[in-house]
Amino acid sequence: MNVMKNAMTFIIADYLNETKCYEKYADRQLHYLFGLNALGYSYVSGSGEFSVNELHLRPAFADGIDKCMPGFVSGGPNRIPGDPDAKILIEPGTKPMKSFADDMGCYSLNEVTIYWNSPTVFALAWVKEKT
Repeated sequence: MNVMKNAMTFIIADYLNETKCYEKYADRQLHYLFGLNALGYSYVSGSGEFSVNELHLRPAFADGIDKCMPGFVSGGPNRIPGDPDAKILIEPGTKPMKSFADDMGCYSLNEVTIYWNSPTVFALAWVKEKT
Protein backbone atom coordinates (compact mmCIF):
# COMPACT_ATOMS: atom_id res chain seq x y z
CA MET A 1 0.00 0.00 0.00
CA ASN A 2 2.73 2.48 0.93
CA VAL A 3 4.73 1.83 -2.22
CA MET A 4 1.80 2.54 -4.52
CA LYS A 5 0.63 5.50 -2.42
CA ASN A 6 4.14 6.89 -2.91
CA ALA A 7 3.79 6.40 -6.67
CA MET A 8 0.49 8.32 -6.62
CA THR A 9 2.04 11.12 -4.58
CA PHE A 10 4.93 11.51 -7.04
CA ILE A 11 2.55 11.51 -10.01
CA ILE A 12 0.26 14.10 -8.43
CA ALA A 13 3.21 16.28 -7.40
CA ASP A 14 4.42 16.38 -10.99
CA TYR A 15 0.91 17.11 -12.25
CA LEU A 16 0.31 19.96 -9.81
CA ASN A 17 3.76 21.48 -10.36
CA GLU A 18 3.64 20.90 -14.12
CA THR A 19 7.04 19.19 -13.96
CA LYS A 20 8.48 15.77 -14.55
CA CYS A 21 11.00 15.84 -11.71
CA TYR A 22 9.26 13.06 -9.71
CA GLU A 23 8.46 10.81 -12.66
CA LYS A 24 11.49 8.56 -12.12
CA TYR A 25 10.44 8.00 -8.50
CA ALA A 26 6.94 6.97 -9.52
CA ASP A 27 8.48 4.59 -12.05
CA ARG A 28 10.68 3.07 -9.34
CA GLN A 29 7.65 2.28 -7.21
CA LEU A 30 6.11 0.38 -10.11
CA HIS A 31 9.39 -1.42 -10.80
CA TYR A 32 9.43 -2.54 -7.16
CA LEU A 33 5.86 -3.81 -7.41
CA PHE A 34 6.58 -5.79 -10.56
CA GLY A 35 9.71 -7.53 -9.27
CA LEU A 36 12.64 -5.17 -8.76
CA ASN A 37 12.72 -5.86 -5.03
CA ALA A 38 14.62 -7.91 -2.43
CA LEU A 39 12.76 -11.13 -3.27
CA GLY A 40 12.44 -10.69 -7.02
CA TYR A 41 8.69 -11.24 -6.66
CA SER A 42 6.12 -9.54 -8.80
CA TYR A 43 3.45 -8.66 -6.25
CA VAL A 44 0.90 -8.66 -9.07
CA SER A 45 -0.66 -12.05 -9.76
CA GLY A 46 0.01 -13.47 -13.20
CA SER A 47 2.59 -10.80 -14.04
CA GLY A 48 6.09 -12.07 -14.66
CA GLU A 49 7.75 -15.43 -14.22
CA PHE A 50 7.93 -15.18 -10.42
CA SER A 51 4.68 -13.64 -9.25
CA VAL A 52 2.33 -14.10 -6.32
CA ASN A 53 -0.08 -16.95 -6.80
CA GLU A 54 -1.48 -17.94 -3.40
CA LEU A 55 -3.43 -14.78 -2.59
CA HIS A 56 -5.70 -14.49 0.42
CA LEU A 57 -8.75 -14.15 -1.79
CA ARG A 58 -11.49 -16.75 -1.61
CA PRO A 59 -12.45 -16.72 -5.31
CA ALA A 60 -8.78 -17.20 -6.23
CA PHE A 61 -8.55 -20.58 -4.54
CA ALA A 62 -12.19 -21.67 -4.58
CA ASP A 63 -12.24 -22.05 -8.37
CA GLY A 64 -9.99 -25.13 -8.20
CA ILE A 65 -7.54 -23.71 -10.75
CA ASP A 66 -3.85 -23.73 -9.73
CA LYS A 67 -2.98 -20.40 -11.35
CA CYS A 68 -4.41 -17.35 -9.63
CA MET A 69 -6.50 -14.91 -11.63
CA PRO A 70 -4.12 -12.29 -13.08
CA GLY A 71 -3.95 -8.64 -12.12
CA PHE A 72 -4.39 -8.64 -8.34
CA VAL A 73 -1.94 -6.76 -6.11
CA SER A 74 -0.73 -8.57 -3.03
CA GLY A 75 0.03 -6.79 0.23
CA GLY A 76 3.72 -7.63 0.01
CA PRO A 77 6.33 -7.75 2.77
CA ASN A 78 5.45 -6.72 6.28
CA ARG A 79 8.15 -6.34 8.90
CA ILE A 80 5.64 -7.30 11.58
CA PRO A 81 3.65 -10.30 10.29
CA GLY A 82 0.13 -9.84 11.62
CA ASP A 83 -1.44 -13.27 11.28
CA PRO A 84 -0.71 -16.73 12.75
CA ASP A 85 0.35 -18.32 9.45
CA ALA A 86 2.83 -15.54 8.62
CA LYS A 87 4.30 -15.74 12.13
CA ILE A 88 4.97 -19.46 11.54
CA LEU A 89 6.34 -19.09 7.99
CA ILE A 90 8.61 -16.07 8.51
CA GLU A 91 11.56 -16.66 10.77
CA PRO A 92 12.20 -14.08 13.50
CA GLY A 93 14.94 -11.69 12.44
CA THR A 94 14.05 -11.82 8.75
CA LYS A 95 14.88 -8.53 7.05
CA PRO A 96 11.75 -6.36 6.57
CA MET A 97 11.82 -6.43 2.75
CA LYS A 98 12.12 -10.23 2.84
CA SER A 99 9.30 -10.74 5.34
CA PHE A 100 6.86 -12.22 2.87
CA ALA A 101 5.21 -15.56 2.18
CA ASP A 102 3.10 -16.31 -0.86
CA ASP A 103 0.60 -18.30 1.17
CA MET A 104 -3.18 -18.11 1.14
CA GLY A 105 -3.32 -18.13 4.94
CA CYS A 106 -1.10 -15.05 5.29
CA TYR A 107 -3.70 -12.32 5.15
CA SER A 108 -1.34 -9.72 6.62
CA LEU A 109 0.97 -10.21 3.62
CA ASN A 110 -1.03 -11.59 0.76
CA GLU A 111 -4.58 -10.29 1.00
CA VAL A 112 -6.14 -8.52 -1.96
CA THR A 113 -7.68 -5.19 -0.90
CA ILE A 114 -9.08 -2.17 -2.66
CA TYR A 115 -6.59 0.15 -0.95
CA TRP A 116 -3.65 -1.83 -2.40
CA ASN A 117 -5.13 -2.23 -5.86
CA SER A 118 -6.66 1.21 -6.46
CA PRO A 119 -3.39 3.22 -6.27
CA THR A 120 -1.88 0.65 -8.62
CA VAL A 121 -4.64 1.26 -11.15
CA PHE A 122 -4.01 5.00 -10.80
CA ALA A 123 -0.26 4.59 -11.41
CA LEU A 124 -0.76 2.23 -14.35
CA ALA A 125 -3.25 4.65 -15.93
CA TRP A 126 -0.55 7.31 -15.63
CA VAL A 127 1.95 5.02 -17.39
CA LYS A 128 -0.55 4.42 -20.19
CA GLU A 129 -1.24 8.15 -20.49
CA LYS A 130 2.43 9.08 -20.78
CA THR A 131 3.19 6.50 -23.49
